[in-house]
Amino acid sequence: MLGAMRLLFSRSKTEKDRYWLLEACAAALALGAAFVPFMSVASVMSLLAVAAKMIAKLVGSRSRSKFRLAERLRRFDFESRALGWPIPPTDRAEFVLAVPLDVQAKAGERTEVDSEYYTHNGKPSDERFFANLTESVFFTHHLMTIMARRRWSQFAIAMIAFVAVLVGGAIAQPGEVIHVVLRVVGAVVAVLVAVDVFGEARSYERGDRECGKLLSAIRAETRTGAPSANEGLRLFVEYNCLLSDLPLVPDVIFDRNRARLNQAFAAYSTPAES
Repeated sequence: MLGAMRLLFSRSKTEKDRYWLLEACAAALALGAAFVPFMSVASVMSLLAVAAKMIAKLVGSRSRSKFRLAERLRRFDFESRALGWPIPPTDRAEFVLAVPLDVQAKAGERTEVDSEYYTHNGKPSDERFFANLTESVFFTHHLMTIMARRRWSQFAIAMIAFVAVLVGGAIAQPGEVIHVVLRVVGAVVAVLVAVDVFGEARSYERGDRECGKLLSAIRAETRTGAPSANEGLRLFVEYNCLLSDLPLVPDVIFDRNRARLNQAFAAYSTPAES
């Protein structure tokens, strides 16, 4: 299950990288179409921008589908490790049918690479549950912070590109009606790309904010000395609902910040001196 989960997450992130590459191509083509002096070339570039935008949506949909399946596997893996809950038979059967055969074949290889990825290991218990939940929320919280900053800076670039498309369309020599329409289409593509970047920036920002609240709630509960299992499960459900609605964090961002986040979590989880 762990190997299948990681492979599906990796494939989902690869699809999401392609999605943003196509989005960037759509914006670049729209920008180029606004300034190219040759109407025939500008028209072709506008049509290509529309095609890139449509393909990006299809790729994004595939990425989301893989993500939903991987996210379900992640939840079951967490419950098995931290709580000792077995996967229900119906879900086991569903995963066998839903997970691609090539993923199932490679899952065992991936599992052997790193079977434990939490700081607190051992047998399932309330202590491990709260420790693992804290670690998960902590990493998600800070990764969302990093991604929100990146997307807001990219949104600024996307808006500059959109304004440039408008300016290019305004100063271009008037041509046939079809050419004017295609320039307008290019401007629409540019603004749609900017809207997509804006939506992700807001989502990452919301993830940052909500994970911060969850982290505070978990810490407050564990400080009581006898944390309530019911309250922990409630927070766990809230966290899962939040994750299912948040965008993915690229592997390169996690790898680039892993060492610093590990150090930060070690400092966060160290008991305060009396």
